[in-house]
Amino acid sequence: MAGSEDEELDYGWGELDNDAARTDEATNRLAVCHMDWDRIRASDLMVLFSSFLPQGGLIHSVTVCVLFVRCTATFIKLSVQGGWDGQIM
Repeated sequence: MAGSEDEELDYGWGELDNDAARTDEATNRLAVCHMDWDRIRASDLMVLFSSFLPQGGLIHSVTVCVLFVRCTATFIKLSVQGGWDGQIM
């Protein structure tokens, strides 16, 4: 029956990271990807993450480090050759 509460939907979210490296080590870092970094600030992320804290939970800090992964190979090549002018590609 369509719309039944018993009906289980599969959105395939688990398949998005099938090729990601796995580890058994826990870290205190979280990657937030594909955001509009011209409009998102660390304070925005602090508010968002704080909303998930259990009572008495604590976030020590939020730092934004924007990495242009798609441009990394070109950046390294141009930097080594001394040809990168500092502009984002």
